[in-house]
Formats: sequence, C-alpha cells, structure tokens
Amino acid sequence: MAGDHAVMAAFVRTAGVILVDGFDALFDVVSLSTARRAHPCGGLGVVTNSGAVRGVALDLAADLGVALPEPAPATRAALHAVLPEFAQPDNPLDITAQGMARPALFGETAAALLADPGIDALLVAAMGGGPAQVLDKWRALRPVLAGSGRPVMLVFLGDGHPMPDALMREVAAARVPFLRSLETGHARAGPSGPARGARPLRRPMARPPIRARGPSIGARRCCARRACRCPRAGLPATWPRHGGSPRASAGRWR
Repeated sequence: MAGDHAVMAAFVRTAGVILVDGFDALFDVVSLSTARRAHPCGGLGVVTNSGAVRGVALDLAADLGVALPEPAPATRAALHAVLPEFAQPDNPLDITAQGMARPALFGETAAALLADPGIDALLVAAMGGGPAQVLDKWRALRPVLAGSGRPVMLVFLGDGHPMPDALMREVAAARVPFLRSLETGHARAGPSGPARGARPLRRPMARPPIRARGPSIGARRCCARRACRCPRAGLPATWPRHGGSPRASAGRWR
C-alpha cells in the first residue's frame, strides 16, 4: 500500500480519511472540520451578489461534482418576499447589486437557503467593497452563519484586497470558516471535501485474493546462501530449503 498512492487513497478513504493535495487545502480542512460538527452534505447552497460569480459557481459545481439543489417551493416563497422583483430565486442565488445598498439581504437569503431541507451546506461568496461595506455584509450574515448547525463558508473575493482587522477578529470569534477564493469553497464542498463530512464506508471493501508470484529477491538470495529464513519473512512454511542459484530457486515456484 505504501508504494502505490492510488491504493493508499482508496484504502484510507474507506476509513473516513479526508485527503488533501497541499498545505493550503490542509489548513482549510482543519478550519472547516473544527468549526462545525461533521454533517452529511447532499447539496450546496450558494449566495452571491454578482451574476458573474453565479455563472462561475455553476461551472465549478459541474466540474467538481457538487450538487446544487433547486430551492423548495417554501424557500422560493421566502426568497421572493425579500428579493427585488427582478431577481430570480435560484441556486446559486444572485441577490443582485441591491446587496450593496441593503446588506440585510445577505442574512435574509442565507437563512432561507439554510432552512431548505435539500440544502445541507452554504457558501456565501460576496464582492465585499470598502471596509465599511465588508463589515456591514458580515454583520448581517453573522447571526445566521454563526448559529447554523450546518457547514457554512464565507468568501470575500479578491485575494490581494486586505480585509478589515475587525472583520478578521469577529469571524474568528464566531468560528465561521473564511476563504478568499470561490474555487476553494467549491472544492471543500466537493465529494471528498470536509464540508461533506468524512464517514467510513458501512461495509469494508472486499480484499482481493493474493497470488504468490514467486520469492522476492531477498528470499532468493537467502536460499542461494543455504541459510533460508523464508518462514520469518512470511512465506509459506512449505518453501523448499535447498541450495542452488537464485534462478533454480525461483524455478520451483513456476
């Protein structure tokens, strides 16, 4: 198993292990796994204030195998009650630029999606704006995200744009996973991401029969030296203790 990454990955995943492909992913996994109790994720809800981000979110979900369930009728009604008339109550949900003028829209729509029985995790991906606008959006979201028993992720887009110190303190205190990349958020909600919860398989994988392919090089040398220790190495006790060349020893197994 140690010499074959694919075999190792298949084996450890059956035990509920989350595999990552780098340190950035590792830190995100730790953040998401410790912020919320593991919860089986059948579908992801996405809230944004950008039509472009909504389109990218759809593409990423298709590429990564992330399910984006359609809102239930009751959820659509709740969204219609707070969204502008021209906004569509879909998933991913674009609350439009009205979220800049009325930050409370973020919290109201996030709460509606989290109440949907088909949505098990929520990703809020926002264009933040200036420091005051970023804080307004976060404070509208804080009671909903911090109080959720489901996995949630907050993304303020723009890696190079610094975030207010007050925001970082409050997000950390609320234990809400905070990211700067939409791609990272979708990956963490993918089939093997931490937002899905790591759960071992109910039934262990069947182990294929192991066929003997002849002695190892070490075993052949052992027999050639007339000091066979093959039983100690785990080979069958019927392994012939004889001398001769490694080639002759291997021939007995063919």
